Amino acid sequence: MAKESKKVLAVFDFDHTIIDDNSDTWVLKLAPNGQAPDWLRQTYRNGYWTDYMENVFKYLHDNGTMPDEILDTMGKIPYTDKMQNVLKFISSNSTKFDCIVISDSNTVFIETILKAGGVKQAVSSTFTNPAHFDKSNCLHVKPFHKHPCKSCPVNMCKKTILLEYIGTQAQDGVVYDKVVYVGDGGNDLCPCKELSASDIVMPRRGYRLIKKIEKLSKSSLRAKVVPWESGHVKDRSRNMATGTEKVLAVFDFDRTIIDCNSDDWVANSLCPGGEPPKELWQRYRSGLFMEALEDLLQILHDNGVSSQDILDVMTTAPYTAGMKDVLKFLGGNRDAFDCIVMSGTNELFLEAALKADGVDRSVIDKVYTNYGHIDDKGRMHVKSYHDRLCTCSVDICKGVLLPEYVKEQAQEGVTYTKVVYVGDGVNDLCPCKGLGPSDVVMPRKGYKLIEKIEELTPENKLKAEIIPWEHGSEVLAVLEGFL
Repeated sequence: MAKESKKVLAVFDFDHTIIDDNSDTWVLKLAPNGQAPDWLRQTYRNGYWTDYMENVFKYLHDNGTMPDEILDTMGKIPYTDKMQNVLKFISSNSTKFDCIVISDSNTVFIETILKAGGVKQAVSSTFTNPAHFDKSNCLHVKPFHKHPCKSCPVNMCKKTILLEYIGTQAQDGVVYDKVVYVGDGGNDLCPCKELSASDIVMPRRGYRLIKKIEKLSKSSLRAKVVPWESGHVKDRSRNMATGTEKVLAVFDFDRTIIDCNSDDWVANSLCPGGEPPKELWQRYRSGLFMEALEDLLQILHDNGVSSQDILDVMTTAPYTAGMKDVLKFLGGNRDAFDCIVMSGTNELFLEAALKADGVDRSVIDKVYTNYGHIDDKGRMHVKSYHDRLCTCSVDICKGVLLPEYVKEQAQEGVTYTKVVYVGDGVNDLCPCKGLGPSDVVMPRKGYKLIEKIEELTPENKLKAEIIPWEHGSEVLAVLEGFL
């Protein structure tokens, strides 16, 4: 057996998917009056389209239509917007993609159209009804195969074709990490039901496939559904399929994901009198965050507050309005986004807050924050992530961490087309300075980050686009715009 190779399999329907029309009805442009007469249309039987097309071809032949006319007419059929770009991309990345067409059209039409569009080399295999011209120049078409599926037309079950192809490829050492199925018609639903949670189904908006999907129960279709209207969407989805190009969403935590400062929340909730000693809080406000918090944790411990009490309080920290919806959106679009959190809080507080109802912790790919642990006496401790690495903060420099993460991901083959940085505080400015013109900085209105940005001189202004926000819905709208 050959050495195993892992790739993405792109599967395309043809009519109203690769091309922006129906090839079988397009050929009727050659008929007298440009359409099939009523008697011919009445020969169609439900589920027997191929038999009907055999009658159409005989009718065209009887009216003097020659092979060159058919081929020339088919070569002029329009491609769906940007679809040739998608196929050319696939062709130029054949080490990562295999591409097949499964269509109820026929071999003569598809081969002619792909050749005319300059994209025939992109398609490694075509599964469609066999067609040929006979000696009298009449075009004939035959059913692709017989099958037992009761959901599909009698001449073709796309599910059977797809599963057989994947099985044959596996025997030859080619295993597909992901299948991306792009289609429009009712007969595309059957194969889509066989796909897994790691696969993608792309139904064209306004056509039968998406309408059928909308009627299914959630358990009937495991694959991610990404509707489309033009090849623009599939240009982006090719990167979703490979996982090689994504948008990186970066969040601060305090006063960004949650609507408070986590240290304040713990102190005001658990300290005797509802607030910490004045001198301790003065140290905190001077920038000695971890030292002051460590003293606070000692005070709480001495007053009988357990570490579990502290964690329980953090699970009640309020989330910023709309921010849970943002995290839910990111979780539902993992193929397009990575998400990391960089925060000056600590891992114990942060992880406890992420246990709140309606939050999926797995959405966040990585957390950078100060360390925390509970000793054998049950006392909580915190420690700085960095040791005065940068003037932006004594505890953690986000300006160092962000490019390090991006570089690590690039070494794993993941490139970020855009970084969206969402924050509020002074120490969020440092990483924002390193972002480029294609990136987005979202400073929260009324907080320190936006004030610092406004104070920058023209020569030091940020290169990234700046979009202020107040409510999580504004962050969500920006992220949705990248799909």
